[in-house]
Amino acid sequence: MTYGYARISTPKQSIDRQIRNIKASCPSAVIVQEAYTGTKIVRDQWNKLTRKLHTGDSIIFDSVSRMSRNADEGYAAYETEQKLIIRDYQQRLSMQGLSWESYIQYTGLTLDRMMEQVRPQAEDRIKSRLVLQAVADAEGMTVTDEDRQKEYESMAEAYQLEVDKVREMLEAKGLKEMDKDLLIKKAMDFITDNAKEV
Repeated sequence: MTYGYARISTPKQSIDRQIRNIKASCPSAVIVQEAYTGTKIVRDQWNKLTRKLHTGDSIIFDSVSRMSRNADEGYAAYETEQKLIIRDYQQRLSMQGLSWESYIQYTGLTLDRMMEQVRPQAEDRIKSRLVLQAVADAEGMTVTDEDRQKEYESMAEAYQLEVDKVREMLEAKGLKEMDKDLLIKKAMDFITDNAKEV
């Protein structure tokens, strides 16, 4: 099933253009409409929609501005995600004993070029995260110390390192981003576990 999510900041604004554009892109999309103030986090219709999603369902937007309060915030979200992808790659290189500087020198890539290369991946991750974050919020999911420990052990096995070394490296960089990733994984597992065949 494909859903189209249309949002306006106030009930006085017109939502028709968004619906027309979504329908032009996907005539069979089931439209979900929401009027809400852009500074609020809670989106009732969005939360209801994400709770009924099944594996293979998708949500389309008219524009990136429907995912954020303004264009600057939307652009910042893309840039942040691009930097996170590159940072994750840097960490993987480091765990394999390769320096970032050596990699850059060997490949001849610049940061700007890498940012451009990972943009499509960043866009996909943002779209997926929006849905999965809404699921995590709706289900009241949290990250526990046990979740973190399992992640340390999984990474230690993948990179053939001691668990304590992995923990030290990740904690030195801060756990905020890792916790976000773990929460997204939990939401993904929840959707998979609750998917129903149709």
